[in-house]
Amino acid sequence: MANTSREYFVETTDTCVESRETSREDPSMVESPTAPEKVERMSFKYSWRMARAMVVTSPGSARSFVAVGVVVLSLIISFAFINAMGDTMTQSARDVISGDVSGFAKGYEFSMLNQQADVVYYIDDADAVVKTLMTRPDIKAVRTHLNAGALISTTTEEAGAVVVGADFDQGEYSLLSGTRPSGTGEICINENQSEDMGLSVGDAAVLTVSGAQAKYATVQATVTCVYDSSRFGLFRTKLALMDIDGMRVILNRPAAATQLLITLADNADASESVKSLNASMSSMRFEVAETTAELLFTIRRAQQAVMWILVVVFALVCAVLVGNIERFSLNRERGEIGAMRAMGFSARELRWIYTMRSLILTTGMAAVGLLVALIATIICGKIGIPIGQGRQLFGDGTLHPRVNAVNLAVSATIVVVSVVASTQLTLRSLLQRTPVELMHLD
Repeated sequence: MANTSREYFVETTDTCVESRETSREDPSMVESPTAPEKVERMSFKYSWRMARAMVVTSPGSARSFVAVGVVVLSLIISFAFINAMGDTMTQSARDVISGDVSGFAKGYEFSMLNQQADVVYYIDDADAVVKTLMTRPDIKAVRTHLNAGALISTTTEEAGAVVVGADFDQGEYSLLSGTRPSGTGEICINENQSEDMGLSVGDAAVLTVSGAQAKYATVQATVTCVYDSSRFGLFRTKLALMDIDGMRVILNRPAAATQLLITLADNADASESVKSLNASMSSMRFEVAETTAELLFTIRRAQQAVMWILVVVFALVCAVLVGNIERFSLNRERGEIGAMRAMGFSARELRWIYTMRSLILTTGMAAVGLLVALIATIICGKIGIPIGQGRQLFGDGTLHPRVNAVNLAVSATIVVVSVVASTQLTLRSLLQRTPVELMHLD
């Protein structure tokens, strides 16, 4: 055994001497201690695997990102309610004020605030016009209104009103009590008129209609119903209703109307339909809902602008919150970062790895928040959310929240940008220290 060891030592020594002699003869065999070493950059695939491994081996780090899911949930819910308020207001305008498209006689001036101030021109052949309109493929339905200013009087009270002759079969009005009027001697008032004038179903009132023929200059009318005007929002509190045939008799205009409210087919474009209608029916004027109910749409835009400002402020607060959470998470792991730096990982590689890790956690938590928000929005959209007195502002008593792809994209972008920016800024600060400092930093 000793001989074997001695022989091995001699052989090894001879080999080392031979290697040194060879090195002297061939200087290229000697590695220069100052020669720069070529370092391969870490591939994206390897960085991704490391980031994923860090998430798997440290599941507790995901708890720091729970706030990301809460932020996404809150943002999407905010967008859903903004959309619901806008939808409710515009649908109310289309249902009770303008339709998708309104048709007027040439010269008619429509007042959104005070319909008693309208400059009235009649569509004298309205029934024929309706038949023509219903032959168009882009039109689903047409409602006919015949409006006139009026004075409603009792023995103790009197009030100005606009009497609307309408076809109650079209389902525009919801009755709170009584039955719908018919003929020339029956009217339907709203709950505000009922309260202000002390009128109930069955009570008598004197109706004086502007433009009535002499025979009907003063009409003894009976209140046959009280209808719900809250869907009309703030702008139609003085409307009294009458059967359109009765109004035509009073005004002596057998087939007349003052406004046609057109409901378009589902896939029809309102602007294109208006252009086509104005070109084909030059005796009338057609306009989109945004023109007829301009004030309501202006209020909607102002309201949504205020809501968007609140959402932006909330989003900025959320971005700071998420950023601080990421900063806290990285500072807590500065020892590991220092150890990896000492092992030879470059600053660029560490930024890649930790940014990917943050994105994995952010994406996961954001997906959870998004899923919960979508489920909540779909359920609330189906059921509806009662808003009580808000009905007078929005024109309906129920909001139906919804979100779209833009809302989801904005919510996700806010949290992702916040996390990436915070990760990069925090790592840039940490990596300015030496590995020893990082591992011993309090």
